[in-house]
Amino acid sequence: MRYTTREQFEKENGYEIDGVWFPRVTRILEIKAKPGLDRFLREVGDYTSAETIKVKSAQEGSRIHEVAERILAGGEIDVPEEIRPAMDSLSSLVRERGIIVFPEFIERRVWSERHRYAGTIDSLAMIGGKIGVLDIKTSHGFYPEFNLQTAAYVSAFQEIVVRKALGCSFSVETRWILKINQHVECMAVTNGVRWSGMSTSGSSRIIFTAIFARFSAQKYCGNGRMSIGCENPDMSKYALMKDTPSKKIIIYTDGGSRGNPGPAAIGVVIVDTFGNRKKEYGKAIGVRTNNEAEYEAVCFSLAKAKALVGGKEAKESVVELYVDSELVARQLGGRYKVEEERLFPYFMKVWNARIDFKLISFHHVPREKNREADRLVNEALDQEAHTLFQ
Repeated sequence: MRYTTREQFEKENGYEIDGVWFPRVTRILEIKAKPGLDRFLREVGDYTSAETIKVKSAQEGSRIHEVAERILAGGEIDVPEEIRPAMDSLSSLVRERGIIVFPEFIERRVWSERHRYAGTIDSLAMIGGKIGVLDIKTSHGFYPEFNLQTAAYVSAFQEIVVRKALGCSFSVETRWILKINQHVECMAVTNGVRWSGMSTSGSSRIIFTAIFARFSAQKYCGNGRMSIGCENPDMSKYALMKDTPSKKIIIYTDGGSRGNPGPAAIGVVIVDTFGNRKKEYGKAIGVRTNNEAEYEAVCFSLAKAKALVGGKEAKESVVELYVDSELVARQLGGRYKVEEERLFPYFMKVWNARIDFKLISFHHVPREKNREADRLVNEALDQEAHTLFQ
């Protein structure tokens, strides 16, 4: 592309942040990717046809990108029928892996003052107790430039000045690439298409998902990879996919402090799928703030739930956790930032506990619907006060 002015060049190739121009990471990497583009042009045969393919692919990629980000953020969206299989696969992957996305960091501009580059991340996410950059790719191939791009974003988050400017109160440790294949027609049996699963490429964790509605069988290929083949009469060497129903654990928690901070206690009620109460706990925890007590109740409840059902069954269980603190529910759900430093250890303890279960979801419940847990808190506080004054 020919540029006629400096302003045009800067607008097309970078961002201005606080009066300083930074080149875009993706533009820098296009220099490295140029040989690949040359090969693509040669394969297509002429520039016009190649440009048409690129534009069409970019349009479909943008549409998949937008819908995927809404799904990751937990938003409601009408999914176009032609990409529904991909988005259904993505939704399943989010549930199975317990992927939590921080909505305030979707499509967020980041930059490095140390190395002078900028870019826009797709999102920050938490997977397996770690927080990292989650980048969505819709191209058919996987290229080394993807690793460099995500590494640059993670590096930017290591700069304290940048993290403070972004309002990022937690450490960004790693990166993942969510690869969603665009639609292609399958005219014959093939075993080379990627399906939902994780594998390692370079130093990134890669999440694969596909949109092939007609594929229903999968084959493990080692290293965490999977491939799938078109339906055909002889599928004996494949393992058919099954939707195994999950066991459900329902937890109600409450925490309270008389004085804020002051003497505090927690209350926990654990019930099964059918509403049968399995266990209840009330416990004084010393001097805490209300928010600390609420978080401590959540931490305590997850540890007790795991002990109650056993580690193996916990891995197959879906937990629905109800708390009457809207702040805590939204922080744990990724909708609010955790700004109190004293709550950081509690937050991380809860998220680290997520790997013990198949899935944990957090919900705000009105106090009148959380009376049993509230009762346990007050009983524990009253008992503690009675003991102190005996």
